[in-house]
Amino acid sequence: LYSYRIEMTGQSHRQALMLAMQRDLETFSGHYGTVENRPAKVLELVVTDQRKATLLKSSSETYENIGDRTFRKSRKTSIAQLIGMFAGEFQQWPILDRTGIADPIDIDLEANMTSLPSLRMALQTRGLDLRPAERLLLTLVIRKK
Repeated sequence: LYSYRIEMTGQSHRQALMLAMQRDLETFSGHYGTVENRPAKVLELVVTDQRKATLLKSSSETYENIGDRTFRKSRKTSIAQLIGMFAGEFQQWPILDRTGIADPIDIDLEANMTSLPSLRMALQTRGLDLRPAERLLLTLVIRKK
């Protein structure tokens, strides 16, 4: 079991971080890593009803996010923040934003937040859906030397 932390000063670019991690992996562990496109099961947040999704545009003055596993009230929240809330419950799948929604939204969801079918039904009433899919994702693959 390993724990790894990397800190880089200045402008850290993704490519530089990946190369540094690969170099450290090879130098210190007897393994090497390559970044490969691999098929992965994902969830995609998509717009299913443009009219309903347009109504989500935020009219709130301040950010608010309250709720539990049965209800979620979010005000002036970004799609990325909404996905972050879902990601905690569905850690086995990366969640990708395919909505094209750039502006903050206001959304109330009444659902069992730990149940994908329940959450999907609640999202569908708001013109959104969280659909299972398979996509190629950049993946760090670690192998023994």
